[in-house]
Amino acid sequence: MANTNCLAGIACPKCNCEARFGIGVSAFAYMQDDGCESTQDIEWDDQSSIVCGACDHSGTVKEFTIE
Repeated sequence: MANTNCLAGIACPKCNCEARFGIGVSAFAYMQDDGCESTQDIEWDDQSSIVCGACDHSGTVKEFTIE
């Protein structure tokens, strides 16, 4: 398992990619009329949507969590 930080334990169940995922997250952002100033407190859980950046397989984070 290559990931040891925020993606530790996450891999695509279809192609075994561990490198890049799109995840539906919740975040706190400072917004202004001309855009986003900064974001912080990015969170997701087992029910968050996820898509593999290599093969486009999608599901929930729980389905992408390896034992």
